[in-house]
Amino acid sequence: MKKLNFALVSDCLFSILCAFIAAFAIMRFYVENLALCISLSVAAALSAGIICLLYLLNKREKLLESTASVKTLEKFALSLALSRDEENAKLFADALDGTYYGGNYIKLADGDAAVLFRVNPLDADDIAALLKQCNDKLRLLICNSLSDDAEKLAQFFGIEICSAGRAHALLKDKGLSKSLKLPEAERPNFFKNLKLKFKRKLCPPLFFSGLTLIAFSFFTFYPAYYVAAGTALMILSALSLVFGQSS
Repeated sequence: MKKLNFALVSDCLFSILCAFIAAFAIMRFYVENLALCISLSVAAALSAGIICLLYLLNKREKLLESTASVKTLEKFALSLALSRDEENAKLFADALDGTYYGGNYIKLADGDAAVLFRVNPLDADDIAALLKQCNDKLRLLICNSLSDDAEKLAQFFGIEICSAGRAHALLKDKGLSKSLKLPEAERPNFFKNLKLKFKRKLCPPLFFSGLTLIAFSFFTFYPAYYVAAGTALMILSALSLVFGQSS
């Protein structure tokens, strides 16, 4: 598990602040002793902070695993898109126990297979070109992805699609994925990361609106309504920060 970062800590501290203000605003109606009221509010805030921290750590671990899997698949598809079609076809011929016979094509027991990796999804013209070359014997297409029109055309001719995820799993099962050179993507710099982390626009207006309503509750004749509305806004502010958290 990676170390705590600024975004994670700041989110937890903000949740603690929201919980303390909301708890204090409610408890002051039921606890006359100011010191006891503050102590209970601090305890409630710390409990909320611990719950928030555990939730965010668990969420981040799952997100990191999912992101790593997606990035690996993207690198895999890009690596094949940048490789020669002949090399890709030979690679999958070994994985499928087929026979490579030129171009993008592999001879299998039940028909022909074609290997065509491109950066952009294949279109219908790509499918048509492959069908022309193999005389309508194409049964399997191994590629990155297809456009909607290309997918419909492939289904019409009974072509089975092996997309990037399935292709990666196939090579991995056969022990052939290590032969691929996966390019390293350029990492965003600090300022780009910082900009991405602070796009949760709902948080500040909700927080200050809730804080204002709770402040007004000290000076109005019907404070309960202001406390209820302010507390709801504070909770929504914290939730927008927690659930929008992307670190």
